[in-house]
Amino acid sequence: IFPDNTLKVYELCCNYPRHQHPYNKDICLSEWESTLTGAQRVEEAIELINIYAENPDKISDVEVDAPEPASRWYEYNPFCAILFPSSMINVPKASWGDFNASMLAFNISKYISVRLAISKIDILVSGRRQGEILSKAENLKKKPEIHGTWIYVDEAPSFSCRTFDGFRELFIERSARGDHHLIRIKKRNNHFNTEQMRDVEMFGIVYPEEGPKRGSYHNQWLVGLSFTSNGEVNKIMLQPSIISEGDLYFQRFMHLRALAKKRIAILGLGAIGSFIAKEIARAGVGNIYLVDFDGYDADNVVRQDIDLRDVGIPKVYAIENHIKQINPFCNVSNDPFVIGGVISNPTTGRYFDSFEILVNRIKDCDLVISTLTSQSLEYPLNEVLTELNVPAIYAYNLNGAWGGQVFRSLQGKACFECFAYHKDDGNTGNVSIDENAEEIYPLGCMAPTFQGAGFDASIISNLATRLAVQTLLNKEHNSYPDSAYNLINWNSRGEASETFPSIENILLGIHEKCPHHKQ
Repeated sequence: IFPDNTLKVYELCCNYPRHQHPYNKDICLSEWESTLTGAQRVEEAIELINIYAENPDKISDVEVDAPEPASRWYEYNPFCAILFPSSMINVPKASWGDFNASMLAFNISKYISVRLAISKIDILVSGRRQGEILSKAENLKKKPEIHGTWIYVDEAPSFSCRTFDGFRELFIERSARGDHHLIRIKKRNNHFNTEQMRDVEMFGIVYPEEGPKRGSYHNQWLVGLSFTSNGEVNKIMLQPSIISEGDLYFQRFMHLRALAKKRIAILGLGAIGSFIAKEIARAGVGNIYLVDFDGYDADNVVRQDIDLRDVGIPKVYAIENHIKQINPFCNVSNDPFVIGGVISNPTTGRYFDSFEILVNRIKDCDLVISTLTSQSLEYPLNEVLTELNVPAIYAYNLNGAWGGQVFRSLQGKACFECFAYHKDDGNTGNVSIDENAEEIYPLGCMAPTFQGAGFDASIISNLATRLAVQTLLNKEHNSYPDSAYNLINWNSRGEASETFPSIENILLGIHEKCPHHKQ
C-alpha cells in the first residue's frame, strides 16, 4: 500500500464537539501533511483523539483552525433546497415571525425535487414588528408562494433531532403556541389544495452558526416543509443556501462521431470537473461515469458550470441532468460517495470499500479524468490505472486560479507518480499561484476551496477536455493527431510568465525513482 494512502479513523466510544462526524464517528484528518507515512498518520490520529479527550476545545498542530458548522450534518432531503438573501442572517435574538417562499421548482417523480427562495420575512420582538426584509432577487419572486412561520433559538439544534419530525418537535417546544402557528400556516396555504399538493405546512428555525471563521457566528436557517401529494404525506428538510445580489450574474462535428463508443470516468465535479463533464457530453462521448460526494451550494454558481436550479442537489445527479439535456443519447452512471471512504448499508449492516467499487467501475474505461487534487487519492488511483493500462488525465488549478496544470499518463510512459518526482526535481516548469489568497472553508475543514475567478478556472477545464478528445481519437482518426508533450502549464497572471495568458507544453519522461516502471 502506498504510504500516502487514504486513512479513516473512527472513535466509537466518545463524542467530540469538533472534527468528528456526529453519526458515523469518523475523525476529520484531512489537514495532515501529505509527507506523512501511513504509520505516522495513525500516530497523529491517536494524538488527536487524546487531545480531544483531555481538552475538547484545544486546537492542536494536526488540525486546521476552521469553523465546524452544524448545518453540514443535518439530514436534508436530496434535490431540495431553500435560498435566502444574505440580509436575513441579521435577525435579532428572541425574535420570531412569518415568511414567504417563492417556488422556483417543484416536481414529484422518481425523486421529489423542491426549490424555494425566501421573498419576504416579518420580524417580531416582544410582540412588536421590528422590521420587514424583502429579497432583492426580484427575478426569483415567482408565484405561487408558500407561507411559513419561524422562531429564533439560542444554539444549534442537537444532532439527535436530525430529521423533519425532530426539528418540528423542537419548533413546537421552543415556540409559544407552536401548534397554533402551524395550524394557522396550513390555513394560509389553502391555495395549494390540489391532488399534487395540499395540507402545506412550513416552519423555520434560526440559530447561531459558527463561520466563516472559527469563533465567529452568523445566523443559519433550518426550514421544514410538509405536504400531501396523491394521498401520501411528504416531509422535507430543505438545505439552506445564502444568496446575494452578486451571486446572480452569472454542432457536433463529423470527425467526433467515434466518441459515441467511448467510456470516460470523471472524478470530481467542482470548478474543473463540472465543465469537463458537460463539454465531453457536447463532444458526443457515449458513456460517462461521474464520482463526487458533495452537493451544490449557491456559492458554487460563481465558478462551477451550474445555475441556481442545481442548489441542494448532489453534484453527480445535477451534472447527469445537465448532460441528459445536452446529449440525451449519452449513458450516464454515477456514485455519490467519498473515494477511499467506507460505505454502509443500513438495511443489511454490511460495509463496502468505495475505492474497490471505483476500481471495478473504471477498469473498462477508455480514459479517466481526475480533478481530485488530492495526492492521498491520486497516488493509489495512479497505481491502479497503471496496472490496468488505462490512460488518465489529471487537471487542477492553483490558488487564486492564477495558473493550473494538466498532466496525461499513457501506457508505457510517465505516470502521475513520475510527474510528482519530476515536480520535486523542478522539471515541471513554472506555474503561477496567489501566495496571499486565503483558503476558504464554506463547509468546515473537510471541504476547503480556493479563491479565484470562474473564467480563469474554466480554461484548465477546456485544456483538459481538448487533451481528452485528442487522447481518445488519435489512434483511430487523424483529426486530432497526438502531440509529443504530456504536461500543459497554464498561467493567467503572476510571475511565472512575462506575458499573459501563456501556455507551456512540456514532455516528461519516465522517472528513474518511480516504482511502477522498474523492471
